[in-house]
Amino acid sequence: MAEMGGGFFRLLGALVRPLMLLYRWWRPVSDRASIAVLSDELSAAVQRVERRLQRELRASGHDFMPVEFTTTARPVGDAGPVAVADIATYFELLGQPEPYRRRLVVLGAPGSGKTVAATYLVLGLLEARQDRDDAPRANLPVPVRVNAAGWDGKQDFARWLIVRLGYDYRLRPNVAREMVERGLILPVIDGLDEMDTDDSAGSRARALLDRLNRAPWRDRPVIVMCRTAEFSELIRERGDNGLHGGTTLTLHPLDTDTVGDYLTSHQDETGTGHPGWTRVITHITAHPDGALATSVRNPWMLGLTAATLHHTPHIAGRLIACTTETAVRDLLFTAQIPAAVAATDEGKPYRDYTEDNVEEWVRALARCLQRRRDEGRNGTAIRLDEIWEIASMTRIRILHGLALALTFGPPFGLTVGAVIWLELEGMVGVVAGLVAGLIAGAVFGIVFGIIRFPRPRRMVWNASGPSRWRRGLKAGTLAGVMTGVAIGVMTGVAIGFTRGLAGGFMSGIELGVLFGLVAGMVYGVVTGLQVDASQELALVIDERRIIHDITQAAAVATIAGWLVFAMAGGFLVGLRELPDEALSEFPLTVATVTGILLVPGAAVGLGLGAVTGLAAGRFYLAALVFRFTKAMPRRPALFLDWARRSGLLRVNGTAYQFRHETYQQWIQQPHSGDPGPPAPTGSNDRMEQPVS
Repeated sequence: MAEMGGGFFRLLGALVRPLMLLYRWWRPVSDRASIAVLSDELSAAVQRVERRLQRELRASGHDFMPVEFTTTARPVGDAGPVAVADIATYFELLGQPEPYRRRLVVLGAPGSGKTVAATYLVLGLLEARQDRDDAPRANLPVPVRVNAAGWDGKQDFARWLIVRLGYDYRLRPNVAREMVERGLILPVIDGLDEMDTDDSAGSRARALLDRLNRAPWRDRPVIVMCRTAEFSELIRERGDNGLHGGTTLTLHPLDTDTVGDYLTSHQDETGTGHPGWTRVITHITAHPDGALATSVRNPWMLGLTAATLHHTPHIAGRLIACTTETAVRDLLFTAQIPAAVAATDEGKPYRDYTEDNVEEWVRALARCLQRRRDEGRNGTAIRLDEIWEIASMTRIRILHGLALALTFGPPFGLTVGAVIWLELEGMVGVVAGLVAGLIAGAVFGIVFGIIRFPRPRRMVWNASGPSRWRRGLKAGTLAGVMTGVAIGVMTGVAIGFTRGLAGGFMSGIELGVLFGLVAGMVYGVVTGLQVDASQELALVIDERRIIHDITQAAAVATIAGWLVFAMAGGFLVGLRELPDEALSEFPLTVATVTGILLVPGAAVGLGLGAVTGLAAGRFYLAALVFRFTKAMPRRPALFLDWARRSGLLRVNGTAYQFRHETYQQWIQQPHSGDPGPPAPTGSNDRMEQPVS
């Protein structure tokens, strides 16, 4: 007995330990000592992310162009222009000896290196933090760069930041909340100028500045990155300096010597001996106010110039011959896609990424955006679930209607046929089911296929606001009534042919009420768990996961509807067929009938899933069409992410847009598109991504 007792307690301990570990993973300890350890772990994770970004932007070590900045308010000492690599040191000196006054705005023109400056600032502050002893380090905030394009302008900024920390760095909510509330997070907010669309007219950016100027953030260090023109407009509309108590830094354009030194360093690094490099460097030095020298004074255009010369050095003569900045821009734009393709790994996912294919795909995207703009819709950005519009909207909607009819019709017909067969035990059920399936499939396909722009549906538990459940109640009621009427009428008519109008009417009411309640309940819950467009940014929906999230929601709706429908059907039939004296056999009977109805009961499940996943369905159909038309790659999501990393696109909220609108307009126009013959392939003939 003692041995048995000891074995029981050992088994109990073996079970409790993993459960406790799981609980601590889900809800870590948030006392001061634990938060200090987790802060150090967060610092290491942020450091890895920022260093990787610097490598991607070619902004680390001697490769980086030393952009300089000057202060336009509250200068620190008598220092003149300072290199971006020293921006963290400058920030540390702000507000001494009052650290809470370290509030900074970093401005610059498009392509001036704001994101690079943010990486240097974050890494510099992290290194300074690591040099402190354990006790003082525990009270120092961890700088974290976040993209403001993901904030909706309405949610509490602290709550959004907590969610962002969980998504980017897997911090558990209680830990992230504790760190934010204690001021242990220093937000480095990038992309203030990317927050607003054409419709919002700057309201989100103004709302963010309002949050940062109110308690508790007005007394905390914060850093904001923005384009100069957009921030000046915000200041004009607000009537203040934007960030109260903040120092403003402006990134300077590159000088001629820096441009020449960078191109020379890049040439030496790659071992390129083509004389085109020397010609371009000499021309820029000799004509510092010329079109070419003026055009490449920002890091993005200079990085693109170096990449273009490396890939096609024969373009040097044409660059030198340009007499306007527009001509230089057009020539470099022509070389941008070849540069991006040359920098791409030639592995399997990208084997179809040729210069001609990519240019055609980018042009198709630009034309789609232009068509949306002509229709009065958002013509600057497109979400992943909207990419089907490129594959011909009419074609996809017809194919989608047919697919929905084939998805819903057969299982619905089987359901009706099975129910009638159980009632009449004859071929009437088979015939009625076939007719019902054809009719229901056609109606289902037409109703949902004609929807022009289905919105993405995602399920989450933590969306705020009672409106979502009111929406679920309305949707569930409508779905229940429609399902109940459809099943009640069809079964009632079919049964009425043999048992009389009264018998068919009563059977139809019974089945209609039951299945209407089931369908309404399931669809109402599914709809209530979904988030609408206004909640997406608040929940930090990632642009790459839209289709995944819609598919996941559709799968949940399918399984829930399928199982609940089948069990309800089995319960009803079991009650109808079971005599009073056989109550002891009731569970077996219900289980048997439930198993039978799992197959035809898929009608409700697949119908709910198809309605929930309308946007994902069109995306998958478009991907199938792209395999034949070649209008876009077979994997659109992979291509859009590649284009973002290559500098062709950027992300605004949950949508993709061209990095520069001028390039979006330019790519739609016919142009020669020949930057010159390519350089010979070799071990060093690989492109690098331009600095942004």
